Amino acid sequence: MSSEFFTLPAPGEMGELTLAAAQSLKCLIYRPNVEQRPDRLLVAVHGISRNYRSQAAAFRSMADRLGVCLIAPLFDTEHFPNYQRLAAKPGQRRADQAFSMLLLVWQTARSLPELKIHLFGYSGGAQFAHRYACLYPERIATLSACSAGWYTLPSPEIPYPYGLKNWPRWLSTPRADEFIRLPVLGLVGELDCQRDASLRKSARLDRCQGGNRIERIEAWIAHINRRRSELGITSQALLQLMPGLGHDFDACAQSGLMLPPIEQFIQHQGG
Repeated sequence: MSSEFFTLPAPGEMGELTLAAAQSLKCLIYRPNVEQRPDRLLVAVHGISRNYRSQAAAFRSMADRLGVCLIAPLFDTEHFPNYQRLAAKPGQRRADQAFSMLLLVWQTARSLPELKIHLFGYSGGAQFAHRYACLYPERIATLSACSAGWYTLPSPEIPYPYGLKNWPRWLSTPRADEFIRLPVLGLVGELDCQRDASLRKSARLDRCQGGNRIERIEAWIAHINRRRSELGITSQALLQLMPGLGHDFDACAQSGLMLPPIEQFIQHQGG
């Protein structure tokens, strides 16, 4: 365990931190004016544009209303080129391990007996978020995934990386049954149906999940709910279609169609 600690920003202030213990992971930290739940964190993960400052700005007022600190990590291209998949090959720095160390340092520095996160990711960040939640479900209070390009379905029958069959041993062990039980909200713009340059494309993926981000998030949510039904779980993962929106984080954040549903979901499901 690292002895590296940090000082929280003043109430209502944003601070920046780079943790050597977390493989040089940088993040923005916002401390709400009144912190009501130190045992909860709101985490917003950027897409491949790595606009972590936009993420922090968008979620800042929500953190105030929820009374929780906000963290917006930066998975930079130098240290975490494949953060969406946690890592792409053995020996590569793992975004999940760096982020877990950040949470551990946070929990230790603040002497918290428990810490859970309200985890949000947009696009590539949504890919990171749902895969992180599958490996570390005990850390998750709620999971909100918006506009991912593709998903790893929590199925032992579908081959990796589109499912859990033959999941690589070097990438830790997924805990699918625990993941299935988490509160999950999926969001996507109703115009986010383009097969653009950043969308992963293959005949196998198209057959398994569909040809665009709308079809793929629908397949992911439907798969989670089928597994929940099989396990006798009555609650369902939720899907929110955002009218008139395409693949643009800032437009989604400013529209009033993304952030309010996430906040309501956290308030209702967050515990």
